[in-house]
Amino acid sequence: MRIIITGVNGFIGKALYNHLSKYHDIIGIYNSGEPLSQNCYKADLTKEADIYTILKKIENDPVDVIIHLASQMANANYLNDLSILYVNSAISKNLALLAKSCNTKHLINFSSSSVYPNVDGIFDENSIPNPALNADCMYGLSKLNGEVILNYFLSKTQIPITHLRVAMVYGAGMDPHRLIPTLEKEILEDHSVTLYGNGERFLNLIRIEKLIEYIVLFIELPSNKVINVSEECITMLDLAKRLIQKNGNPSTKLILRAGGNGNKFILDVKKLKNILLNSKK
Repeated sequence: MRIIITGVNGFIGKALYNHLSKYHDIIGIYNSGEPLSQNCYKADLTKEADIYTILKKIENDPVDVIIHLASQMANANYLNDLSILYVNSAISKNLALLAKSCNTKHLINFSSSSVYPNVDGIFDENSIPNPALNADCMYGLSKLNGEVILNYFLSKTQIPITHLRVAMVYGAGMDPHRLIPTLEKEILEDHSVTLYGNGERFLNLIRIEKLIEYIVLFIELPSNKVINVSEECITMLDLAKRLIQKNGNPSTKLILRAGGNGNKFILDVKKLKNILLNSKK
């Protein structure tokens, strides 16, 4: 298959590229860093002109699948900055142009579980999105907007769009400032880990290896569906205990504090499990 991966230089993008390039003809699109191969092209997807430049480079040959990962991420110091809405909306609009122009047969769009409110409850694909209740509201809203924009601009085509509302992805190569690497660093350097909300907060997680396994399946199963994607839901306390067992020593302290986020948000993955089950028949 001929597959385009946008955001190929990111954590998930690199992992996908390294795996899929063993079996498929992969074209990577990135905005920063160095190209992973001669088939990777630098482009600013907020600019329509860059889309036409990419189309010239890939010679307008048909593309079987586009896996869309590129987006501006939430910045803890600028959570209320509206620019993330403008940037990610422009990227989504131009991605629709790319998909139509290269006659792709399937678009896999990486959305986020951040479209749901981070509150107590079980949320499936039919639950009402409400990122307004989240600290990273602008990011969650930008991902929800991305789904709508792609649906709108591709509504008159026959291109199936699979929107993946993905939980927290972790594994080798991830941003060292994310939650799990931060906890691991605290355990290794301070021989202790402090959890707020008494460690009762729920986390929906998926290993990068498992995510790639699912993507391989989705590539083979085009669908017009929204799919929640997660591997497990565990408490912060259970995660910390797991990391201590892996990285700590008998003297590592587990410190619980009462204040903080103790929300019990559960990402319902029954649809995903049914897809996996049916794929084995």
